[in-house]
Amino acid sequence: MKMKTLRDIKISTKLMLLGAVSILGLLVLGRESVSTAWKINQAGMVLNDVWMNAVIVAEELNTATSDYRIRESRHAVTTDPQLMEQLESELWQLQQDINEKFRLYEKLPTLAEDQELMQRAKAVWNEYLDYSRILIETSKGNDRELATEMMMGVSQELFNEASGLFLDSVAHTKQIVDVEREQTDRLYHRLSHIKLLVIGLVSMVVIILIVSLIRSIREPSKKLAEAARRATGGNLDIQLDDTAGDEIGILAGAMNQLIQRLQDIISDEIHMFQEIGSENFDIKSGCEQAYRGDFAPILYEMTSLQSRLKEMNRQHAEEAEKLEKEIERLKKRVMEDEQE
Repeated sequence: MKMKTLRDIKISTKLMLLGAVSILGLLVLGRESVSTAWKINQAGMVLNDVWMNAVIVAEELNTATSDYRIRESRHAVTTDPQLMEQLESELWQLQQDINEKFRLYEKLPTLAEDQELMQRAKAVWNEYLDYSRILIETSKGNDRELATEMMMGVSQELFNEASGLFLDSVAHTKQIVDVEREQTDRLYHRLSHIKLLVIGLVSMVVIILIVSLIRSIREPSKKLAEAARRATGGNLDIQLDDTAGDEIGILAGAMNQLIQRLQDIISDEIHMFQEIGSENFDIKSGCEQAYRGDFAPILYEMTSLQSRLKEMNRQHAEEAEKLEKEIERLKKRVMEDEQE
């Protein structure tokens, strides 16, 4: 099956193809933009609603436990009963706040690894609180040396472990945030690249079609106009390129057929007039098929002219014959008169 080239495709088809390619390109670009924007939005929502909240809660837990540690240290070194009572109240309030933050973290849809780290931190913190109650009672008994030793020993180790787990949780979550941000960046760059690719492809196809349309219309139109001008001036020595399969090619082919018909009719008329001038009134047209439509009256009138001339020639011949007979009759009469 022979493949059509661009110059053989009809102009209307090229225009429809141009519109279809433009619309298709816009649809692909729009669909990809919406899809990628949705993914970027989802990634942003995850960053804001999950990972960033997880980071905030973990950092608040680390801060709250540090505040608890500071007040516990003040309790261990003070001898003021009123200040001790105030610090104990603040420590109890901080415990409630810390427990609430643990519950809040557990409700966040974080990864299992993050929840596991936070559970380990909670277990160590509860162990720290158990030891802290003993330390507070020791401090309330005014045994400063033992309270200080406890603060610097096991209590410090448990606090460091819990604080380290909080920081590990924050670091792990931030790492996930960085991964999500990288994914968002990749999606954004992908969207940008696809936009550029689609725009480039659509632009290339559109440019090719536009150039093809211009070439299909401009040069052939000039040639058609020139051919019409020359034909109007009586010059029928014209042959247009009608190899293209589009509308211009079809029009050029029709123009060639019209010019060929005119040439056939003119040549036929010249030949017939020459034969009629040679008194050949029985001459027939050599291309009767060319006298179709509005050209038919030409052949009809030519045939009528032949008939009239033929009749006139017959009448002339009859008159000449009569005249000749009359002359013969007169000659005979003259001869008879002379003999008498």
